[in-house]
Amino acid sequence: MPVHAAAGRFGGGPGYVAALRRGGSARAAAAAVAAFFRQRGWRIARRTALSTGGYVLTIAGPSGQDSASVVIDRHAGRQPVARIVAAVLT
Repeated sequence: MPVHAAAGRFGGGPGYVAALRRGGSARAAAAAVAAFFRQRGWRIARRTALSTGGYVLTIAGPSGQDSASVVIDRHAGRQPVARIVAAVLT
């Protein structure tokens, strides 16, 4: 479920930012986000587990210049719901 999205120039280049909620655990949301990017030719460069049970994904684009950072964590007030904040720079 989209919460907010924006496009514009970030860090000198075009980019996109999105905040989403997804039913299920943070682990399942991280797997879905990783699968979404992999299917489009991106590579998960790093997956870092957070002490809260969430994840930070650092993703490299197919061109080598595109990148994304995605933070996925549980929604403290709603279980089981995961919050996703993604920034994609192209």
